[in-house]
Amino acid sequence: MNLRNKKVGVIGFNARPIACAAKRLGATVFVSDFWGDLDLPACCDEWVAINVPGYEHVSDVPLARSLVDNFRRRFIECDIEYDIERDIEYDIDYVLVGSGFDDHPEFLADLAAFCEVLTSPAPAIKRARDPMVLKTMAEELGICYPRRATVTDGSSLIAACRSIGFPCVIRRTHSGGGSGVHFILNSSRMEEYLRKNGEPKHPLVVQEYIKGLDASCSVVSTGRRAMVVSLQGQLIGMPSAGRNNDFVYCGNYWPLGVSERIRKRLTEVSKQLCERLGLVGSNGIDYVIRGDEIYLMEVNPRLQGTLEVLEISGETSILKMHMDAFAGKLPTKLPEFRPVVKLIVYAKKRGPCPDLSQFPHTFDLTPTGTVLEPGRPICTIITVSETLEDAYGSAISIARKIQTSY
Repeated sequence: MNLRNKKVGVIGFNARPIACAAKRLGATVFVSDFWGDLDLPACCDEWVAINVPGYEHVSDVPLARSLVDNFRRRFIECDIEYDIERDIEYDIDYVLVGSGFDDHPEFLADLAAFCEVLTSPAPAIKRARDPMVLKTMAEELGICYPRRATVTDGSSLIAACRSIGFPCVIRRTHSGGGSGVHFILNSSRMEEYLRKNGEPKHPLVVQEYIKGLDASCSVVSTGRRAMVVSLQGQLIGMPSAGRNNDFVYCGNYWPLGVSERIRKRLTEVSKQLCERLGLVGSNGIDYVIRGDEIYLMEVNPRLQGTLEVLEISGETSILKMHMDAFAGKLPTKLPEFRPVVKLIVYAKKRGPCPDLSQFPHTFDLTPTGTVLEPGRPICTIITVSETLEDAYGSAISIARKIQTSY
């Protein structure tokens, strides 16, 4: 499938990387995302964002709902079908989907009547997010799956923690990027959690804590056949990124330092998972590797956050692979990647955002002067080098300069 001269919508929590990839393929791009970062306009022809005046998110409405509503109102149901000033016709051919819809594929149905939404079928997405389905598949494939239980009140939370054993984690049933995950070391921490948070206001998941190497796998699949594009490490809760050893996603790196046996096993398992789930396009699978054990943690049935990293380090187009997969085509040759690090920089203190354009290798730029609160993402750094050590050192050095510049 060719995007040249096509009108493409991109919807997601952070849509900029996908929008840039579509723009490089010659598309006219329309975006609905959350952040509205400073470098987003250069990647698209028109955009709306929840994080700017006029498109505020209603707190009791799922974020995915707001992303779709904003896109539909601006580019589909708009009163003026032709924007004379910008010479743009809002007549969307395809919609590409990023993060935010893993657990809400039903909202995308609102767009399917107007244009082709390039995601896996909704039933496949739901299977990929169903813990019981993943547990069964993990057992069939001979890998591990963390023990877990869903709880609705304090007494069942206590019972689940004690049954699963300490340490464990407590998290929301639907969450992204590691937000809202609490580490429970022992009974005292469990009681402290309950005192601080009270009775659960919505279902929670108590899950076995797996300590090991965080990894992810990028897979392209046609619904019947799948091919692994890359195995990479994940950066989670990195102090150098501004986090405090929590569970928040801080980026990725390549290459992944594992044995050839583990590499082959990850490749085969990831291929089998995508084929059995019936996923289409580019998808991601998260693992934790503990010794010789492989734990399946999560399937992300969508274009992943590694897209831009792989496109830069491999000088390739993951998005083209995604598009081709919908036409039933897999790559005939995989790209060769150079050592690369993606590091998301988070604010450590409150203050005005500096001019991020002065720092090299930065993306997802928060607008200058925005008041940063601790824990808010500031930007993304992507560094490529001859060695992973050099790429990582460069990323950390830039992150330190950013965090001390305001």
